[in-house]
Amino acid sequence: MENTLLRLLLLTSVCSCLVLAAMDSCYDEQGSLSRCLPKFENAAFNKTVTASNVCGLPPEDYCMQAGPMHSCHHCDASDPQQHHNVTYLTDFHSHEESTWWQSQSMFYGIQHPTSVNLTLHLGKAFMITYIRLKFHTSRPESFAIYKRLEEGGPWIPYQYYSASCKKTYGKDAKEYIRPGDDERTALCTDEFSDISPLTGGNVAFSTLEGRPSAYNFDRSPVLQEWVTATDLLISLDRLNTFGDEFFKDAKVLRSYYYAISDFSVGGRCKCNGHASECLTGDDGQLVCACQHHTDGADCQKCQPFYQDRPWARATADSANECRSCNCSGRTDECVFDAELFRSTGSGGRCVNCGDNTDGPHCERCRDNFYRAYQGDVCLPCNCSVLGSSSLQCGNDGLCHCRQSVTGEKCDNCQPGFHSLGPAGCRPCECHPSGSVSSCSPLDGQCPCKENVEGHTCDRCKPGSFNLASDSPAGCESCFCFGHSVACASSSRYSAISLTSDFVEDPDGWIGEFSGGLESHLIWKEGEVYLLPYSEDDIGFYKAPETFLGNQLLSYGQLLAITFVAESPELLPRQLTLVLQGSDVTVSIDFSPEPSLHSVQAPQRTFSLRLNERGGGLSPPLTALEFRRLLFNLTALKISNAGGHNYTSQLSGVTLSSAAPSRSPNAPAPWVEECTCPPGHAGQFCEHCAPGHKREVPNGGSFVRCVPCACNQHGDCHSETGVEGLSCDSCRKGFFGFSSRGCRACNCDPMGSITMQCHSNGTCSCREGFVGNKCDKCELNYFHNRATHQCEECPVCYSLVREQADNLQLRLQSLEKLLGHYSCRGRQGPQQHPLQGEDTLPNALEDFLAIQEAREAFVSQFTQLEASARTLAVRLRSVIKAMNCSSEGNEEEGRRRVCGALTRPAASVSAAQVELRKAIHTLGSMVIPFEVPKGPNQWNVLVNESQVLGKSHKEAASHIESIAKKALMASNQTYSLLMALLEDNSTEVHIRSLTDQLLEMHQAKQNLTAQANETLSEAKEAYRSIQRDSAQIASALVNFTASLQHRTNDSQLSLVQEQTEDLINRTGELKLQVQSNEELVLKIEEGLAPHIESAQKHAETIQKFDQLSAGILATKAAALSSVVKGKEVESESSALMKGLEDMRKEWPRMHAQTKAAVKKERMVEERILGDARKKAKQAERIVKPALDNSTLSNSTASQAKSLSDTVSKEAKETCSQAKSTKRASVQLSSSVDAVLQELEYQEHRAAQMQMDGTNETEDTVVGMSENIEAAKLKLETYSMTLTELLSKIEREVANEKFHRILRETETWLGFLRHSVESPALSGKIQALHDAAQDQEAQILQVDRDIEEIKEERRSLQDIVLHLPQGCAEVSKVGKL
Repeated sequence: MENTLLRLLLLTSVCSCLVLAAMDSCYDEQGSLSRCLPKFENAAFNKTVTASNVCGLPPEDYCMQAGPMHSCHHCDASDPQQHHNVTYLTDFHSHEESTWWQSQSMFYGIQHPTSVNLTLHLGKAFMITYIRLKFHTSRPESFAIYKRLEEGGPWIPYQYYSASCKKTYGKDAKEYIRPGDDERTALCTDEFSDISPLTGGNVAFSTLEGRPSAYNFDRSPVLQEWVTATDLLISLDRLNTFGDEFFKDAKVLRSYYYAISDFSVGGRCKCNGHASECLTGDDGQLVCACQHHTDGADCQKCQPFYQDRPWARATADSANECRSCNCSGRTDECVFDAELFRSTGSGGRCVNCGDNTDGPHCERCRDNFYRAYQGDVCLPCNCSVLGSSSLQCGNDGLCHCRQSVTGEKCDNCQPGFHSLGPAGCRPCECHPSGSVSSCSPLDGQCPCKENVEGHTCDRCKPGSFNLASDSPAGCESCFCFGHSVACASSSRYSAISLTSDFVEDPDGWIGEFSGGLESHLIWKEGEVYLLPYSEDDIGFYKAPETFLGNQLLSYGQLLAITFVAESPELLPRQLTLVLQGSDVTVSIDFSPEPSLHSVQAPQRTFSLRLNERGGGLSPPLTALEFRRLLFNLTALKISNAGGHNYTSQLSGVTLSSAAPSRSPNAPAPWVEECTCPPGHAGQFCEHCAPGHKREVPNGGSFVRCVPCACNQHGDCHSETGVEGLSCDSCRKGFFGFSSRGCRACNCDPMGSITMQCHSNGTCSCREGFVGNKCDKCELNYFHNRATHQCEECPVCYSLVREQADNLQLRLQSLEKLLGHYSCRGRQGPQQHPLQGEDTLPNALEDFLAIQEAREAFVSQFTQLEASARTLAVRLRSVIKAMNCSSEGNEEEGRRRVCGALTRPAASVSAAQVELRKAIHTLGSMVIPFEVPKGPNQWNVLVNESQVLGKSHKEAASHIESIAKKALMASNQTYSLLMALLEDNSTEVHIRSLTDQLLEMHQAKQNLTAQANETLSEAKEAYRSIQRDSAQIASALVNFTASLQHRTNDSQLSLVQEQTEDLINRTGELKLQVQSNEELVLKIEEGLAPHIESAQKHAETIQKFDQLSAGILATKAAALSSVVKGKEVESESSALMKGLEDMRKEWPRMHAQTKAAVKKERMVEERILGDARKKAKQAERIVKPALDNSTLSNSTASQAKSLSDTVSKEAKETCSQAKSTKRASVQLSSSVDAVLQELEYQEHRAAQMQMDGTNETEDTVVGMSENIEAAKLKLETYSMTLTELLSKIEREVANEKFHRILRETETWLGFLRHSVESPALSGKIQALHDAAQDQEAQILQVDRDIEEIKEERRSLQDIVLHLPQGCAEVSKVGKL
């Protein structure tokens, strides 16, 4: 068996040399990469083994099969001197005095089928060469070896040992592996299952023995996996016995148990040829120090950026190092791509390429990126998804566009296309007549002409008609005499041309010079010309009646004027056209069209479109003014372009127009068909409808029509307005029926009881008022401007009454004096006896009233302007407080409130400007004093103006009061907000305000709608009042102007008519003012609560918004504090976790420390015990060494006795003794190693001698030489030890001893304080205790030796008393 064991070890050694030869470098002699392997070692040394069973739990007795008298011993797992724990499996092993692990005996049921398992955890994957077990008892009858390929993996059978392979493991003992079989099959052998030897039997398992591919290991992945293991399991299944356990003798049962003295595993740390050593990692696990750019615990993979080829084990032929990926410097990440490797030989596919690159090696730009030169950063193409045929652009960055798409990125439509979409751009559909250019490329919106609208400019704006391409505005504005803005093209007209071709005669054209001087034209067939009157007056060609009159049907049409000359150079380059009509004169300068040369003579045509949009029109006119001009065109003049030399002649004039006709051949779509408002009729709304009349009698077609007041019992004249059942009476508010109509009463609304006057035009006055129109205060009454009432004068008035009476008398005398002059005779026969007032006094009164009215107006308008300015300032402050000027997304309700405030503010500002203008106009007005030629209504007009001013002032006061309320509400809001901010119950307010806000939003929307409606009505009333005021002011100015121009009797009737018309109109305005005042009051009354409620809600909303902003800020601060608190909490948690981990780790560390100290003590004790044992062995083997050891002990004893007398000398001698002792231990270890090697070599020599081969003889000779060398080395060590001990023993001179003592004294002085330390005393005491324990252990060892001797004698007795049939067994035992 021992020979077989040696043969297995030899095979293992050979395989190790051939396959796993140790290498300490990953580079060869030339510096090239090569395979490298960690050192070959005993992987089980000092590793922890776990056992499923161990003796001494509970303490028990066991007996020996060998030795005299079957000596028995005691096993106690808790006693360091009597335990046989698993630590003895992998410790330092000695043949002479070995330690062993031991299981419980058969007495405790340890026998098949109960197994005992030993598990060895290697810490990482190893490549196992052999597994060796040395049994302290006889080898088991059956046991198995298992392995794991990874931690936690399944146990895989490695090898079976059994004398009954078939029965126990179902395996054939003679089975072997043939080439082609699975070489990972576990075999079973009965070679190591005999009961002998009873102790010291070895079992060695070579992992590669019997494997056909063992000599081709590098190319056999199966065997590479076979030799790999992370854990080993020894399953001890059946004990070997003599059969005497059948009698159940306790001593016999206690003699059968498992005991293993050594468990060694030969192998290398598995690094797959990419590392020369294994190190302990940061996590305490064993890992390979990988080279060749490999990674992993076993160097089983490539580093992340070294994936260019697949990972492979290093072999003797190739290092198979991992190669770096080629990523063009764009990334440091790649993966292995097997398909790429097969196709290109480079398998590293780069990932996360930078600079927008792509490809296996980041060698190209990503899709939809480009670069002009290799090596540049790739830039995005940014091709439009909609407009590009491909999102990939060229190297120049230009994209490939679809049809109708343009731009570098294909993101714009070509001209004439719009709305870039998935199918490209769509063609523009702009109407050619209504658009000015191509459509917008974004949305297809066509740019429309001035009066055209629609997405494609295909319809006229409201108020215009006739979409035409030749119209600059696209459509013509509706005329309708200003009464309607709804019209369409008429189908009842056809186009005609008014033409003068001068073929037969001048066709009614004449020449005109300055001062209206007319002259005939010189006619020539087909042309006319005009001789200049002087150098400064070359004259005009004046058109005949054909081109004059109502030419509204030619509005917007072409007027073509053609001149001819002898040569092109003589043709005119500019022409002036003069149009006169409706008291308006305009001139138009324009240039010709491109010259056209006929066969007869050169000619040039000037074309002009008759509308207000001509660039050379002077002065500029509006559309209505220009049409008013064409409505009554009185003159059309063309400048004499021939000049002084009449170098060119007028050869033709053509004006496009229309005439009633239904011919479809020449339609005239520029003629309008109006949709008239109520009260108007006619194609152009030029007539009043039945039951309506002109607002201004005889005002013409431009004057508005108003309903007749005939109570549905008659009709009125549409131009004069005369009405009644028989049209023979005046309506309410009028008097003085005549053929020319009725005159307005014009009763003062403040002083009159009713607005209806008497038949003579006098009014019924209130108390305190006098005058025909009740527009003056009675004697001893004065006019209160605040109330517009005549109030009784105070008592103090009596002080000035006399002076007033005197002044009145003087005025009466002045009137009499003036009455003597016959002024009335020059005024003609027209008298007004019904008026009851003298002309001159009335003129004076009117003059003074006008002066007073002007001053009153100036004063009131100044006050109104100041009030408006104050109101504007306050409105601006409210708008600013509402933050209406800020940009951004505002709430809908807030935006409406801001709009409701902004629009009145703008109106107030506009009113302020108008008031300033009115103040300036009144201040600069010059009021002439002339004796009127008829009765006047100045006082009435003044009173009406005062009433209007009063209403304006009241409106301003009302607005001012609203502003004050708004200011007060804002102040209340501010106070409430401050109170809320100071209050800590914010959340309560938030909840309540949120509920209120939902209600207020609904109420605010309703109120906003009502306020907007009411405000629009108020604005309309305000604008109406402004229009009325403007009309009154205009009437005043016109009347004043008429007074200034009334210088002859021939104009008297016209003045009288104007005066009467003004009186009538003033009366109507008065009634309208009253109705407007009532409407304004109603509106104000209805608006006031709504405005107040809206303001309150707006203030509440503003308050809520401000409070919400403060809450949000507080919330943000709170969240910030929470975040900081969370950070602090996180840090504290991390710190607490660290402390908790330290607290949890501390017991373990403390236990480890204690265990380490205990282990250190046990190791120290074991080493000391081993040292003593080895010393005894050395004493038996080498006598000189024993003698020297004895001499050393004697010398140490002498040194110790010497130290007892002299402390310093004793301590020094003790130190030297300890040093000598350490040297002895080291020497003993060396001797023991030599002896172990000697024993091993002797066994091998014996085995080889039995083989009897020449090769074995050579090996034996070599071993003999090694033995001789070992003996020489041993003798050298013995001599060294003898010399050392002799030096200690030798008597030294006194001076040398004193020198030693001085040195010792120096050291003792240095260590004195340490010696006096209590801790050191405790340590010394501990050393004394340890020495006592050591002596006890030595005694125990002596007892063990005696027991072994007794067991030996017992075994000899057993052999002697065996039956005769056991003789062969006896012989085997002797071997």
